Amino acid sequence: MPQELRKIVFNNEELMSAAYDYCLRTDVRIPQVPIDEIVIGEADNAVLTLKFATVDASDQKEFALSRDQVGAALIKYCSANNIPMARMAKKILKVDKGEISLMVSIQWPTKP
Repeated sequence: MPQELRKIVFNNEELMSAAYDYCLRTDVRIPQVPIDEIVIGEADNAVLTLKFATVDASDQKEFALSRDQVGAALIKYCSANNIPMARMAKKILKVDKGEISLMVSIQWPTKP
């Protein structure tokens, strides 16, 4: 059975855009200011930390997104930007050397 494997790598601007959109769509309470900086981490509960430069003392200055949240954000980002992603594909979020990528794997059935 042939297998297709794709690696989609995201730059910091794309990660910020995907994360901000995810937070707005899922009612994650973040400051209503642009993201100032992102930090990529290895921990499952903090794969992507969003940092905000806000002057309001009541605003949270940083917010960590889990592996599942980042994966969902990137899948939605791909959909919104017409990057093909088969529903039946296995999708794995990979964090390596300060880079976040989405590994997409499809096993294609063949005729006997």
